[in-house]
Amino acid sequence: MTHNGDWSCGALINWNSFLKLNRASAQNNQLTTRIKEILAPSNFAVNTQGNV
Repeated sequence: MTHNGDWSCGALINWNSFLKLNRASAQNNQLTTRIKEILAPSNFAVNTQGNV
């Protein structure tokens, strides 16, 4: 019983850590994309037109 309870608590903590990591990763990806847009605006324009 105690072992099962400990596992649930540990899983919850791991899940919270995973969500935080995911959020940080998403922000990082947005930042990377923004930097690429700034460094290569012409490439970004071509890609945008191609998508439309």
